Amino acid sequence: MGYQALESCRAIDTVVLDKTDTITNGRMTVTAMQVVPGTSRAGLLRYAGSVEQASEHAVAAAVTALAAAEPVTLTPGCMRMTWPAC
Repeated sequence: MGYQALESCRAIDTVVLDKTDTITNGRMTVTAMQVVPGTSRAGLLRYAGSVEQASEHAVAAAVTALAAAEPVTLTPGCMRMTWPAC
């Protein structure tokens, strides 16, 4: 393949990258969230952050980081998927 792969790039007119910062920063981030009626942003972050904080998955780390940056209290050891959280 070699140089042919590089030469074939001249035909590319669009490059699509993910918006999670995994390419530029090497880690995912939450860039936006949509809260449904009847749910508060703080409540959703408390619930999601409490459930995800025990996980090592990149998406869980991004959710937990967002929750930790907000004025919400996370519940340690919360593993239930029920609302309201823990």
